Amino acid sequence: MKQHLSQQSSGVRKGSLIIEMVVCTVLLSVVTAVMVPGIYAVHQQRIATRYETLVLIELNNLAAQLTHQSDRDLTVSDWFGSRYPEVSLTVSEIPSDDDSRLKTFRLTLTRTRPGGHPDVNRSLVVWKPQETAE
Repeated sequence: MKQHLSQQSSGVRKGSLIIEMVVCTVLLSVVTAVMVPGIYAVHQQRIATRYETLVLIELNNLAAQLTHQSDRDLTVSDWFGSRYPEVSLTVSEIPSDDDSRLKTFRLTLTRTRPGGHPDVNRSLVVWKPQETAE
């Protein structure tokens, strides 16, 4: 009797392991297909955030340099330039309406992006005291 029951119960489950494996594989494939684009988007956002942070730090460093040297001598730091070689620095003087003793400069870092993506521009306006000839 015991032998008869064990044969009957094993006969009911015949082939179910393969079906369970196929179902698990399909579920894992669906979960992977949903998760991978999300993980990639988060990764791209981290890269963009890191770039934005480093650009702000570089612009602040350039603003500090501008107070001590001429605007023609400003260059991007070696570290930043090696990390982002596609970035260019533009220093432009903004004309002032009044007879102020401050010169106004706009420091702009422009990152050209390949593939038809728009360029990324980040600017900082800096006021510098004019050198007086006494």
